[in-house]
Amino acid sequence: MARRAPSQQTTDNSRPRSLSLDDASTLAARWEAEYEDYKHEAAIQAHFRDEPPGKLLEMWEAGRNERGRKLSRFEAEALACAICNAFGALPSAKRVEREHKPPPEKIPPDDTKLSAKDVCRLIGVSPSTLKRLVARGDFPQPMRPTERRIAWPASDVRLFVEQMEERRNKPGR
Repeated sequence: MARRAPSQQTTDNSRPRSLSLDDASTLAARWEAEYEDYKHEAAIQAHFRDEPPGKLLEMWEAGRNERGRKLSRFEAEALACAICNAFGALPSAKRVEREHKPPPEKIPPDDTKLSAKDVCRLIGVSPSTLKRLVARGDFPQPMRPTERRIAWPASDVRLFVEQMEERRNKPGR
């Protein structure tokens, strides 16, 4: 037979023994704490209940409530709960970019001389790849405007970019 706590031991006629004042106070304090937790959880659940999912996400990203004020600790907890109820999980902290590519950079006028750094940026390769392309003959040779500097005419770079796009758009590729 399982041993019961002193406050729950029975007498001969199987009725619970009366509680001591200390046991009753402990039990009352526990019930009061449980009730406060229940009230807090109910308030959390109800706070953003009527907000549409899109509005919840806007508030989450901005860190601001429906009135545009910074979220309090309670509101942040309620918002997290509302988002979990709406979506099943919280969104990640970082916003994931959806294949957003920046618009292609415009190549300067033909009479402009471009440095290796500019050419790499415009054609989207690293400096070592640019050197390999030049060595293989796949990219035009640079000119030397000074003894220590190399550059490419913008017209040569424009022609290379156009050829790359033609190869990429070629059917069967």
